[in-house]
Amino acid sequence: MSFSGRAAEHIKESWHTFCFMFAIRNLCMTSNCYVTTGSNMKKSIYYQGSSPHGHPFTRRVAMWVLAGWLAIAPFVFIQGQVTITCPTTLTISCSVAPTPANTGTATATTLCGLSSNVTVTYQDNNGQMNGCMGTGTLLRTWTAVDQCGASATCLQTIGIEDATSPTLTCPPFKVISCESDRSPATLGMAVASDNCTPANLISVTYTDNTQGLGQCNGTGTFTRNWQAIDMCGNIASCIQTIVVQDNTAPALTVPPSLTISCEQSTSVQVTGNATASDNCTPANNVVITFSDNVFGLTGCSGTGTIVRTWSARDACNNIKTGTQFITIQDNTPPQVTCPPNITISCESSILPAVTGAFTATDLCGSVFTGYTDQVINPYVMVQGPSIVTGLLLTVVATSHNVYKPLPSSIRPCLSSPLVPPRSRLIVQQGLSRQ
Repeated sequence: MSFSGRAAEHIKESWHTFCFMFAIRNLCMTSNCYVTTGSNMKKSIYYQGSSPHGHPFTRRVAMWVLAGWLAIAPFVFIQGQVTITCPTTLTISCSVAPTPANTGTATATTLCGLSSNVTVTYQDNNGQMNGCMGTGTLLRTWTAVDQCGASATCLQTIGIEDATSPTLTCPPFKVISCESDRSPATLGMAVASDNCTPANLISVTYTDNTQGLGQCNGTGTFTRNWQAIDMCGNIASCIQTIVVQDNTAPALTVPPSLTISCEQSTSVQVTGNATASDNCTPANNVVITFSDNVFGLTGCSGTGTIVRTWSARDACNNIKTGTQFITIQDNTPPQVTCPPNITISCESSILPAVTGAFTATDLCGSVFTGYTDQVINPYVMVQGPSIVTGLLLTVVATSHNVYKPLPSSIRPCLSSPLVPPRSRLIVQQGLSRQ
């Protein structure tokens, strides 16, 4: 049976006092004795009227008790002596709990005669744990107490730090069009976690290296450098690669097909101009051209159909084409100018060189002209070998025939005798090209 704490202390003190009281009271040779008692000899007991005339047997027993007590007291009632050994000083991560299971436990031994059991406890002082995320220095005081009431202490120093960078996962490789949104909402957001800092307290940022975007319309490859920083300044980084392309041809609007007259111009001012827009190239930088296929102009005066192929090319040489049909027609007759009416003598020539030639023009091409003389002679007058008609009609061989009757001032010559009435037609013809 063992006792600890105040109970053991009380028992020792009671036994110590009993022995002294019994021995000194019977052995004291004076009337008054002073005895210092207690485990630490701190208590003074005054025995008034102590007599030196005790019974011999009683005095002899008292001497035996005193001798025995003096012999065995150093071994039975020796003050306990405790030795304690602290765990070593160490540094742990902020993610590790600073419990003795992780940081170590103090050990202790004792010289207490009552029991070898020692109670070991600890108390933490976290006043120096004022760093980021609870880092700093933890001072742990270990205390060992034996069954004799003796105790010993030691101090363990535990450093708590955060030297671990966050875990950062970059978005995947991306290929986008030149007009696409390039924000993380479209291209993806890096995700970070940390051993001590909550995810919502980790700072995640990025910077773009766009030196590779030197091709047409800003195409090429750029890298997005992601960075995560925890509350203790530990940094993690990763790189996302993004390719920018322009594979989209411009949007081309071709003028509508139309029909024009042969005298009209086939320029875009008359037939219309194409327009174009592009996803990345500004409209004023889109190159618009056209080419005409005129093999269909096989009609008279260059009539027929022109096939006009329009082309729009952006800065990355993406091309869009469209076709316009232009039909050319000639529905307008030539314009003619006849010579004025004249009166000639019967002996004069009636050739155009004398009577005058007419002219003709056309909007689209050359004009073929000619004339035909028709003489109507209801009454033939003969004067020598000459024959004179009474009416002259000129017929022009163009798209419109024009008839010009001679004026009534031209009369048959009456100097010859009347020949029996008969009809005769004299026709003079000529053909020219104007």
